[in-house]
Amino acid sequence: MKLSLQQLSSHLRQNFLPAYLVAGDEPLLVQEAADVIRLTAQKNGYEECLRFTVDNNFDWSLFREAIMGMSLFSDRQIIVLRFLSNKLGDVGGKALQAYLEQPSPDKKLLLIANKLDAAAQKTLWFKTLNRVGAFLPIWPLPLAQMPGWIQQRLQSVRLSADPAAVSLLAELTEGNLFATAQMIERLGLLYPQGRLTIEHVREVGADNARFNVFDLVDKILQRDPLPILHALTVLREQAVEPVLVLWAITRELRELIKLKHTQGLSQGLNTQNLWNKRQPLMVRLLSLHSEKTLYALLQRAARIDLLIKGMAVGSVWDELSSLVLSMAGIDIGAANDRA
Repeated sequence: MKLSLQQLSSHLRQNFLPAYLVAGDEPLLVQEAADVIRLTAQKNGYEECLRFTVDNNFDWSLFREAIMGMSLFSDRQIIVLRFLSNKLGDVGGKALQAYLEQPSPDKKLLLIANKLDAAAQKTLWFKTLNRVGAFLPIWPLPLAQMPGWIQQRLQSVRLSADPAAVSLLAELTEGNLFATAQMIERLGLLYPQGRLTIEHVREVGADNARFNVFDLVDKILQRDPLPILHALTVLREQAVEPVLVLWAITRELRELIKLKHTQGLSQGLNTQNLWNKRQPLMVRLLSLHSEKTLYALLQRAARIDLLIKGMAVGSVWDELSSLVLSMAGIDIGAANDRA
């Protein structure tokens, strides 16, 4: 069955299906929908969560072992597959299809992917999932709906706002839901259960404007190593969660990959509603990378995600530094010399 984001909570209260697929190009909404499903699984006794990041080299025997194996810690499990590419290949498609034909009552399956094209939705595994489970497509929020979304988000932290404050908040974050959510969380901490004015938003916006995670992304686009590393250092000193930094970087990588797939670059830039000042920077960055190198960067981001979750060994911030410099097309040795 097909679900909308608005239907998800009420659906989960009434029924909990064997499998869910959340797919789209708005990372914040995709992650939050996936979190709702995962937490519902935990509340229903599926206490153990097995996570896999699926790229073109993923070993599907790991998935088969997970769905067939017994857990030492919980009678029930939720298995989460996060796809870096929606091209599963023959092996991946057959592995999913085989499981979806006979899903285990002791397991729930959650798939997280980028936007699915028409070809992916014609595959046998997808059709089977749509029959036994639910497909939740996540669409980018139209700019016209941004004020309403902001008002709902404010209400979730017991805030209200003047229309002028809402408009300024949307303007400061340039339509980025992740940046907007981050600012609303801070406003909620500073002005609990209050009514926001344009002065409140302007004050917090000015405080955040210099070194938020999207400022880091802008520095990457400008390709100057010292401002990039400085912005990353300030984020670390401000105790910004590395998962938030990684989220912004991953979002930009996916936009670049999407543009690589687009026929007619100028049309693709306009279709993605990129701000005019960013378009030439995106074009320059795209010229430095092939689709292969962009996917390689996305795989490195997946490894950093494992580091953040304690599932791999290494320095998260060192790996983030290396990733952002590589994304900007900067030689790490040369950057260190300049630093």
